[in-house]
Amino acid sequence: MTDDAVTALWIAAVVDESTHHKSVAVRAALRAVSRVKSLNSLARWRVVDACEREQLQCTQYKRSQIAENSHNGPVGWALDVWASVELSRRGYMLEGPPIDQVMQAASSRLSKLADGNDVEAAALARAIHAGGGGPELFAAYLHRAQSRLDRSSGLYRQHVEFVGTIDNTYEAKLALGDAFTALADAHGTFHSVEDSLERDQSMNDATKARALAIVAGHHPLTTPQQAIRDDIVRRIEQRSYSVDDARSLAAILEALLNAGITVPGVTVKPALVTNANEGVVDAILVLAQDHVLANSDEILTYYDSYVVHLPSAITSDGITSPWLFYRLAVLDGADVDWGQQVAAVAAIVSHRIGCTGHPAMARATGDPRHPLDCDLAQTALLVNTQFGVEYDRDDR
Repeated sequence: MTDDAVTALWIAAVVDESTHHKSVAVRAALRAVSRVKSLNSLARWRVVDACEREQLQCTQYKRSQIAENSHNGPVGWALDVWASVELSRRGYMLEGPPIDQVMQAASSRLSKLADGNDVEAAALARAIHAGGGGPELFAAYLHRAQSRLDRSSGLYRQHVEFVGTIDNTYEAKLALGDAFTALADAHGTFHSVEDSLERDQSMNDATKARALAIVAGHHPLTTPQQAIRDDIVRRIEQRSYSVDDARSLAAILEALLNAGITVPGVTVKPALVTNANEGVVDAILVLAQDHVLANSDEILTYYDSYVVHLPSAITSDGITSPWLFYRLAVLDGADVDWGQQVAAVAAIVSHRIGCTGHPAMARATGDPRHPLDCDLAQTALLVNTQFGVEYDRDDR
């Protein structure tokens, strides 16, 4: 069970308690999850607390692993420490480092915490208080934040700098081509991406692969970055996937290919195209056209009829198809006779270009009632097809 699912279950128990109602479904789910051993400290505390609210004896947790680090970042670590202390106070045995050592680490972090990290500071202070510590370190943090205090409201102003995401940055790289490097250099993008790649433990493999592609397009990968690359490759190489399981795989392989990295022995078992899987099939076909998959020839043969009929499918579906630009990406690498349909497809494409304030971007839908429906990923797909090369990248 995921952390989010445990949180939802805990919230349901809180609601049950406040309404004096005991849900059979919630109680059954709590009994089941109380036997899961892989939960982190915070999720485990939520299960224990939810059981108490439901007046259940969820006593399966004889021992609890105290947090040494967290995949949810520094705030998650502080919350895990707090939850570990709370479990200890309720009689659960803690494994791992001594509680005093962990509390000392939390105190050290709070004492050195830079101004502006209010959420982390509050989480650390809560953990320290639960462990029997005093308020002095948190008071010192608030003193450092005095310049942000709004005297009229008693609140601390938070200065936020807008930042992008690695996924959107990667799509921008594909859309802008050579112009991306100068733009990214001017804004410190490569440094930001490298920092996130090496520090963010919660990043999934597809995003990691995209980060590697961004960095590799600027300079050779460092030794730690090569280790991240090797770790991703090790997880997916020499394996067979179904189309239904290939959505993330396709994103990883495509990004690694853009980083100049190929993965050996990956095969995808072809399946009939449906409205639900067409986007994945199109992505797999583009990879097969570049011979990235070990069974690329099998993929191309299996989907040959589908590809041949894509121009007709585009004109038949008109401007509303969610797969328009995915289909164009496939056709760009295929030897297909367009016949008299080129002009009709070009007209459909033109209807999907242009948003308020962004006349060169593609829209996610063809609905003219949604002029703000810009989509960076589909813009990147478009500009790398024969229908997109006419656009001047400098206008974007």
